[in-house]
Amino acid sequence: MKRLGFVLASGLAAAALAEPTVTVDSFVQLPSRLVKVAFTVSEAAIVTFDVETNGVSVGGANLQTVEGPVNRMAAAGSHSLRWWPADERWDRPANATSAWCPPRLDNARAVFRVWEAARPPRYLVIDLETKEFTYYDDAGAIPGGVTADRYKTDCLVLRLCPKTDCYMMGSANPWGTDHWIQGTRKPYHAVKFTRDFYLGVYEFTQGQYKKALDVAPDCQWGGGDLRFPVDGKNSSLGQNRLRGANTWPEGGHDAVTDDSILGRLRAKYGLAFDLPTEAQWEYACRGGREGCTLYNRDGFILSTKDENGNEDEEIKRCLDEIAVCYLNATAETGPCPVGTKAPNDWGFYDMLGNLQEWCLDYGPESNDFYQQCVDNPALAIDPVGTTTEAGTRIMRGGSYYQGFWNMTCTARSAAGATWTNESIGFRLAVELPGGEEGQ
Repeated sequence: MKRLGFVLASGLAAAALAEPTVTVDSFVQLPSRLVKVAFTVSEAAIVTFDVETNGVSVGGANLQTVEGPVNRMAAAGSHSLRWWPADERWDRPANATSAWCPPRLDNARAVFRVWEAARPPRYLVIDLETKEFTYYDDAGAIPGGVTADRYKTDCLVLRLCPKTDCYMMGSANPWGTDHWIQGTRKPYHAVKFTRDFYLGVYEFTQGQYKKALDVAPDCQWGGGDLRFPVDGKNSSLGQNRLRGANTWPEGGHDAVTDDSILGRLRAKYGLAFDLPTEAQWEYACRGGREGCTLYNRDGFILSTKDENGNEDEEIKRCLDEIAVCYLNATAETGPCPVGTKAPNDWGFYDMLGNLQEWCLDYGPESNDFYQQCVDNPALAIDPVGTTTEAGTRIMRGGSYYQGFWNMTCTARSAAGATWTNESIGFRLAVELPGGEEGQ
């Protein structure tokens, strides 16, 4: 199956093959405490920047005032940057004499890193207005912090999910597959990803839709607050409208039509945006944990009641911290602005609750394909889901009015590809090149 992968008009893939290097030509701190660095890049590459003092990084949060061609694609040749350390300890004391100078960095040096196209930094930020791409290896290095409103409306933040030889998908609970809730989530099985992929830190919002597509979406919720996720009011967000074709997995990532929402985003930003597969979605939702149900709590949770039938306040508290759901919302109040609740260990928000999210895989929500992956492990390598079903597509994550049984990393539901509802949204994925097909 042909895969589009990570596409950049800048020729990043070609640059990565040249094994670029960065040479520091000079590092100077002026009496004003301003730092100037001159450097040379041998070949075009993504370049990130750090400063170490006595061998210890100053930390990404202190580097948000860097000005220059770093944290982005840098052309081959000579460059310079400016950095004003933001540490308040270096501010001029009120009683300082005219001869006072701020302390200098002690044993400081510039540290650059270059990144291959197939292994870029952990965070990709796209300015939806300027189409500028910037990269950061830590969420704390993103200027203003990833929770700033601009990253929910004017910019798109995607987080890298690394390829892995094995992650365990599905439910590992002690009940059998005939249990009414758990029957669609078993058997627990190993999945392998041969490619990294980026996934949106937030559900795609009304502000991002308006900024990227130059038209305001028709949504049920938010009352003009652009931080709310795009929802499926008035048949505006069926999976077939997102992709323009109900041809996954047969057509692969190529089967996104030009006039669809994803097709228009691809044309504007040069990335092969798609929905995540069900396996990718669950991998990101778990955030690196195995066996977790709520993504801030390991272990199996079937109920919010304890063994004596009393409400388990600890489980309810954990759920309330991470999910907009029946505990804190209703079908009348709807979802919340994205990022209202706490993220998982990988920094993804609202993967449980708020809105259900479309995935690529066919439904129905049976466990047939899970069993096929156990019987034929080759199907569990970059799994694309069943090829024998048609008509329905998987949704994940639960929504604002649903109960605890849909607020887990393993919960699954399904709907027709043309079906829409104000409880359904989506988040963007971008699969990077590489994997077994490219080796």
